Amino acid sequence: MAKKTYLRFTIDVAGAPRTLLSVVQKRDGTVIVRPKADYGLRPAWSIDTADRIFSQKYTIHPSVRSEIGINTIHSTTVLVSGKKLEWRHLTKALKSGERYALLYVRRCANLEQLRYISKSPAENVVDLGGYDPTLYTLYYALFVGPPDMTLDVPNEAVLGLGIHRFNARSYDLQNARLTMVWSFLRLSSLLASLTYHHSTLDPKMGGDPKIMDGYAPDEAVRTIVGQFEVLEQEQRTLRWLQRGVTPTGGAMIRFDRWSNDGTVPRGTAEDDDWITINAPS
Repeated sequence: MAKKTYLRFTIDVAGAPRTLLSVVQKRDGTVIVRPKADYGLRPAWSIDTADRIFSQKYTIHPSVRSEIGINTIHSTTVLVSGKKLEWRHLTKALKSGERYALLYVRRCANLEQLRYISKSPAENVVDLGGYDPTLYTLYYALFVGPPDMTLDVPNEAVLGLGIHRFNARSYDLQNARLTMVWSFLRLSSLLASLTYHHSTLDPKMGGDPKIMDGYAPDEAVRTIVGQFEVLEQEQRTLRWLQRGVTPTGGAMIRFDRWSNDGTVPRGTAEDDDWITINAPS
């Protein structure tokens, strides 16, 4: 019998739950978060097809010996080539009792793909409902904070080109609370996802104090808005390029050139999701 995962966040697509992430909790309080593998995913900075990502995980260490109240979040990304990339996010948020650390933000791929269905059971499941990825794209952010801390999100917020209605669900672990905030963009999903996450330097090396301190609830919401807007702009820019259209003006928003090229049918300016924007000169 397959070993049970402690916790899983899922969303229903095409009549079946699709896994967004799985969580393992160890006896010493260490928490391992594994976003569901997306083999078309690449690092955000790369357009090289050899850089496809095989797996990702985020390990939240209890760091009980820290003299300055820090927890280490260790991010590990393994590429298809076997190369391993590692980052560390040093945060005071968990032990502060009143702030959040951002693990990552993701624009999800088309979750109709069968690889998002988990075969192993889970002891606990957080069900986010359901949606149609041929009509919408799922965006979500995952925070970790002190137990019992509540993140209130607005019912809706205007993000650049679209209107997102926010939702939030939390789950208490041994020494921390995971909070997922998600929203939908009225634009069909691409075939590969894109993920951003935080990293810091050691405090003695001049680490970013803002990221290390974590986010108060209102700051966390503003951070989500900003990150979702960047992902949204990139997705729409990709649409323009796939349709053979160049936005007017000079600069163009960075886009996911490789992983989704040619996967979205060409459309016209009359499409419901088509919005004309003058790029800055």
